[in-house]
Amino acid sequence: MDGSKVNCLLWLFLTFVVPSTCFQTDVGVLLMTDNFLPFDMQRIAPAIDIGQRDAEKVFNISFKLILSNYSTDCDGAWTESVGKMAELFYHRNVSVFLGPACSQGVASAGLLAEYMGVPLVTGVGDLLERSPIEKKGYETTTILSYSIDKMSVSMKQILLQYGWIHTAILYDEDEVFFRRVGKNLALDFRQDDTLSRPYERPFSNSTVDFSSILTEASKFARVFIILSQAHQFRDVMYDAYRQNMANGDYVFITIELFPSAHWGHYTKFTDQSYKDSYKNEYVKRAYESVLVLSLMRQTGDLYNKFKSEVKVKALADYSYTLEESETDNYFIRAFYAGVIYLAAAYNKTIQEGGDINNGFTLARKLWNSTYKVPALDEVVAIDEFGDRIADFDVFDLRDGDSDPPVFEVVGKFFGSTLLYSPVPGVEIKWIKGIPVDVPDCGFTGELCIRNRNVDQTTLIIIVCFLILVIAICIVFIIGYYFHRKNHALYEMKWKINWEHVQFTLSGSAGIFGSFKSSILFSNNESVRELDVLSTRTCDTGRQMFGTIAYCRGVVVAIRKFSVSSIDLNKKNLLELKQLFSLRHQNVAAFIGACVDVGKVSVMVEYCPKGSLQDILQNESIELDWTFKCSLIQDIIMGMQFLHGSDVKVHGRLSSSACVVDGRFLLKLRCYGPKCFHEVEEKKKSKKEVLNYNKLLWRAPELLRMKEWNPGTQKGDVYSFGIILQEIADRTAPFDSYDMVAFDVVHKVKSGERPPFRPEINENYSESLNLLMTECWSENPDNRPTFDVIVKRFKTIFRGRSNNIMDNLIRRMEQYANNLEGLVEERTKAYVEEKKKAENLLNRMLPMSVAKSLQLGQSVDPETFEEVTIYFSDIVGFTALAARSSPLQVVTLLNDLYTCFDSIINGRRVYKVETIGDAYMVVAGLPERIGSLHAKEIADLSLTIRESVRSFQISHLPNEQLKIRIGAHSGMVVAGVVGLTMPRYCLFGDTVNTASRMESTGEGMKIHISESTKRILETFHDYTITERGETEVKGKGVMKTFWLESKSENDLKATLNNLENHYID
Repeated sequence: MDGSKVNCLLWLFLTFVVPSTCFQTDVGVLLMTDNFLPFDMQRIAPAIDIGQRDAEKVFNISFKLILSNYSTDCDGAWTESVGKMAELFYHRNVSVFLGPACSQGVASAGLLAEYMGVPLVTGVGDLLERSPIEKKGYETTTILSYSIDKMSVSMKQILLQYGWIHTAILYDEDEVFFRRVGKNLALDFRQDDTLSRPYERPFSNSTVDFSSILTEASKFARVFIILSQAHQFRDVMYDAYRQNMANGDYVFITIELFPSAHWGHYTKFTDQSYKDSYKNEYVKRAYESVLVLSLMRQTGDLYNKFKSEVKVKALADYSYTLEESETDNYFIRAFYAGVIYLAAAYNKTIQEGGDINNGFTLARKLWNSTYKVPALDEVVAIDEFGDRIADFDVFDLRDGDSDPPVFEVVGKFFGSTLLYSPVPGVEIKWIKGIPVDVPDCGFTGELCIRNRNVDQTTLIIIVCFLILVIAICIVFIIGYYFHRKNHALYEMKWKINWEHVQFTLSGSAGIFGSFKSSILFSNNESVRELDVLSTRTCDTGRQMFGTIAYCRGVVVAIRKFSVSSIDLNKKNLLELKQLFSLRHQNVAAFIGACVDVGKVSVMVEYCPKGSLQDILQNESIELDWTFKCSLIQDIIMGMQFLHGSDVKVHGRLSSSACVVDGRFLLKLRCYGPKCFHEVEEKKKSKKEVLNYNKLLWRAPELLRMKEWNPGTQKGDVYSFGIILQEIADRTAPFDSYDMVAFDVVHKVKSGERPPFRPEINENYSESLNLLMTECWSENPDNRPTFDVIVKRFKTIFRGRSNNIMDNLIRRMEQYANNLEGLVEERTKAYVEEKKKAENLLNRMLPMSVAKSLQLGQSVDPETFEEVTIYFSDIVGFTALAARSSPLQVVTLLNDLYTCFDSIINGRRVYKVETIGDAYMVVAGLPERIGSLHAKEIADLSLTIRESVRSFQISHLPNEQLKIRIGAHSGMVVAGVVGLTMPRYCLFGDTVNTASRMESTGEGMKIHISESTKRILETFHDYTITERGETEVKGKGVMKTFWLESKSENDLKATLNNLENHYID
């Protein structure tokens, strides 16, 4: 038999006959302790222990783990790791290492491992840089986390899946991870023939302008790969939405390896930690174009079992409680896979008959191959340089309205196959289909240049002819336009002669107050003039006289100017014409102006409900937030119209410059003519005392101007911010400060830092408060325009109804159409409701008192020299209530008090109140009945006691209810107290003493004072026994008595009458 056959038989014998022995070796474990990082020893070591167990079970390799931990951060791990490693190698003869758990530590330990020729396997090391050209260095180091250099593999497969080859790579160069990934992606894409050369754009967090970056990148690609922290990516998507790049034509891909507090949570873009929450709605729509690439998350029963084992072992062996969110820690899986890698490498080396002491061979045994990790049921791929090719999930937004938003896995990339596969049955929610790689006309429209074969000479002739015709038409149109414009300018449709103004008494002053009228005579005609109207004017901000009249068939408000005449030059005529042509539902119409000498005045639309300032200060008008929103929106819409019109600027915006018409529609006034105001202001004496109240709405930059100015659009925005605070708080400007207007104006004008502004109520939404502060910003350039304010307002008050005017109009139309039927129906309903109200009032108050109140008469407090007061409560009510549900307690009290109420009906007593289980009745008021009040209470007490004996508790039928009764006679004062739910209350020591009689009494007994006993003895009908002296709180020692009974015939008659009445 030749030698080869002998060796073969020997191998079979050893394999199947001789039992295999478990290979044992020492493994040095290098881990950090006392650290907050996710790869701290307390989090990682339990998984390594489980890996040690599974290595022996699956591969028959027994590892003796020698732990050498060190307490430092990642920077300190650079030196600590090599020191611990050298100590284990030279003093403990350890030739295989697991760890360290930090990229800095791996960087130094990997070089030492290569020098020593020993394997080093770790679950981190993503930032480890091998030779960028030769891919050499760290020849014995295997990294089981993920490779930055290999991320291009998964990204490329995703791009090719959807036919994208043009890309733009934008990354934050301040963050090492994003810089490394971005540079490697750009480098690998440039070297790949299947992809177009990418557009690469690093940016710095301190100088970033995402709008310009996106605009520039859109010239090269529709697919943007953005590598930044979560808050930066959110800002990018907000700018993308603003530039209409979130319309479905573009796709944005970002990388979130795993949830991290350092990088932020990319899928929680509406988190409350973001202070600019007003962006959420826009970002939500932008995220519909986003794909998020994350390390694949394990699921299934096998993985859940692994997580449970890690959690139990962490607590048992390392005294550390793993939170539920920590059990999905990617590095726990990576270090477990590292232990399995070592076991698989040893197993394969032994099976192949290799040298297990050759560290270089052992370390690289599974490079450029795959192996299976048993407890995780996953296949791990290692590239030719010892780096793991990680598996990835691709997430797409499914429900942006949820909190937090819902993302779903739509595709998976497997490193073991290097292939990307969409999840079956789960489609990406494209806005309008898969975005195309290149638009039909190219990225800048360069592919749509028309190629026409037109004769150049003919084309020139045609063009010249068209130009000539167009030029003639333009000249004609311009000439005609200026002719019409000048004609309209000097036509002066706005002009009103003073004799055409008819002064008459108005029908109602609305909320302003009363009018004062006088009879004037002019040209032998009787003219009734409304002399004064008490209202706040926009020029003064204080109570001042104004005039209303009829002009051109409408009621107008007249504002007279203290000037004798106005120069009607072309500039002033143009302004007056522009004002006359203004028409908007939120702008008080400019009816016209009078320029007669000595009668210079302006007539504007009259709004009977007065100014916004009047409404805010009138406490009788209820303003809910729906009403406030309507008023704010009217101001915004009116100001947006004015700023977009020829007027350009309001210049005097304040709450008194906002008036409300009869339909509660707010309108702006006092916006001109500015030429009138300028003349008036310039003619004022410099010695004239300024009215600082009207300057509270003036912007600081305008306050600093010494000369008259018509105002600015940014100044109007400032004034709107002050009005916004007025409406929100319903207070005057700067009302929270105990300062006069002069001091407030000077503090605003001085430009303090921070600027002096009204106090903000923190109870309002953060978005509303932010809008206020932006409107009154010290720097005018930082104030938003009214176009922006319109959009912000819709976002802040989304969902609130702002159609108060429409609702009021609809209601008035309905009333007009059904007026006749409503009159009869409402009259009948009124009579019925009046009866109900009277009945209810008679139940709440004594009938005599109720009648006085109905007649409008005052009810003065009244002294009653002697009454008897009854108090009772339930014995053991607290314990009884504890054994009953709240509903059962209410039912019990209702049944009991209904019984008591039926007893007092027909008696000359008055039920004062019930408080919980306490029941209070008085006799002798408000109707005085002599000494019979004690008899009434005594009979009532005995009757109630007898009725309680037969009273049955509905939910405790076997329980006998017991009550305590106390009574006392004496003087009291009675009167109606309060306006809301008025009560007829009793005051005096008699009330307290009667209550003490009840509280010191006993169950099913009637405890009376000596004063009550003396009165009852005069009737000779009652059996009374002396209780003796009793300690009474607040009264000291009192002699008290028990009311035992009444003559049997009287009591039976009373009970029979009660029973018949109660049954009826």
